[in-house]
Amino acid sequence: MKKVLYLHGLESDQGGPKVDYLSSKYLVCAPKLDYKDPNCFQNIHKSLSENNFDLIIGSSMGGYLGFIMGEIFEIPTILFNPALHSRSFEPNNHFKPQLGNTVHHIVLGSKDEFIDPNTTKKMIKDMTLNSPQSIKTETVEGMGHRIPLDIFITKTQHEF
Repeated sequence: MKKVLYLHGLESDQGGPKVDYLSSKYLVCAPKLDYKDPNCFQNIHKSLSENNFDLIIGSSMGGYLGFIMGEIFEIPTILFNPALHSRSFEPNNHFKPQLGNTVHHIVLGSKDEFIDPNTTKKMIKDMTLNSPQSIKTETVEGMGHRIPLDIFITKTQHEF
């Protein structure tokens, strides 16, 4: 059975219907994250170095963390509205990975009121100009920052 690391967003709770869905299909690790804890990124890095995950799924700040850790550990990701920019604060993150060959599937809401999807698309385009990076970006029309369960299920059920 595939093993998935699920990283919730800054203002989201651990668990819930998305984790319940993932748990019905995969072995899921969904830790409670406090992004303001100075050791948050280090703790996830440690967990990834001690466990073999097949996929990282993250949302918002969890998408930002997932992007970084996916690159470091070369684990594919599915990231929903990742906070690659416009974060409400800067977490204690000293990890600065180089873009490699990690496959990222980024799902953006066209109506995201916190993480502008056009800025994200431009950032990704700029990041990948001289890189073999494989980043697939998809915009869901009418979707905001929160990810409806049906869209989450559709985007995560056949990725790997």
